Amino acid sequence: MMAATSLLAFLSKLFSNSLPVIIGNMLSVIISCYFINNMAGSDGWGWYFTPLNPIQLLITVSLLNLIPQFFAMKFANKYKITFDKRAFASKKQT
Repeated sequence: MMAATSLLAFLSKLFSNSLPVIIGNMLSVIISCYFINNMAGSDGWGWYFTPLNPIQLLITVSLLNLIPQFFAMKFANKYKITFDKRAFASKKQT
């Protein structure tokens, strides 16, 4: 999951469109929250999330998943700046 979301964040920032990352993270949390609430009635899942409750764990994991996405977007920005400088330098020489 971390590799896929980081790759999508990298590509999104590389093509200067951060909207899919924002919408994707929001939809992920909303859909996960929906399914957690559907499973809330079953007592068999209560032990799985200790010491946090399911919503707290969802928020924690979602926030932790933003960290590699942030670094991937920073790397894409740095890569894009470096790539643009090289392209500009080659145009200037010709």
